[in-house]
Amino acid sequence: MKKLLILCAGIALFSACKKDEKDNKSASEHLTAAKWMVESGSLRMQGPGVDTTENLFEGAEACDMDDVWSYTSDFKYTISEGATKCDPSNPDVSDQGVWTLINNNSKLVIVSTDGYADTADINVLNGSTFQISSKEVDDDYTYTYSIKFKH
Repeated sequence: MKKLLILCAGIALFSACKKDEKDNKSASEHLTAAKWMVESGSLRMQGPGVDTTENLFEGAEACDMDDVWSYTSDFKYTISEGATKCDPSNPDVSDQGVWTLINNNSKLVIVSTDGYADTADINVLNGSTFQISSKEVDDDYTYTYSIKFKH
């Protein structure tokens, strides 16, 4: 019986140590650690008499879903064609610019080289998942975009 208690205590101690391991990477390190690909996305529209959610990528072609989003430690980003191109004449890089994290790493700001700028809330950012959302208000309607990325 004593051996069983010692074994159980040892397992409990080992499990507790595993749970206490902390992820010491910063948000920037997670964002720049690897390339990201879209896993899913949604658009929620709310307004007078309307509250609907649509899958942003329903029916999307594989050539669109394999695009690669890269963030570098020198604060540049690129969106590149993945393994397949929808149109062979498309450039390899479809968008690029600069990025920064603001509000205690809770928001991602991107500014593309063509002048487009956007700020998104970071909902999840860890070693395997990156999820952002953004809201736009137009008259009486609110549009909430959410995109989830994976490695």
